[in-house]
Amino acid sequence: MGMLAGVSDWLIFYNRELFSMELKAEGGKPTDSQIEFHDRLRAQGAHCAVAEGFDQAHYYFKHWGLIR
Repeated sequence: MGMLAGVSDWLIFYNRELFSMELKAEGGKPTDSQIEFHDRLRAQGAHCAVAEGFDQAHYYFKHWGLIR
């Protein structure tokens, strides 16, 4: 439908940095296109993560300094 395959659920630009997070249900795994998308972003200096559930997502947001 015109979108790039594998684009993350969350793309956040903050303080001149890019943060990308793929959200998965417990036990969920990223697709090959999602892994490739993160690899391409990391090569450009972005912070990327795959989070299984709210607790992991919350951890990454705090670790990145996006929330307190």
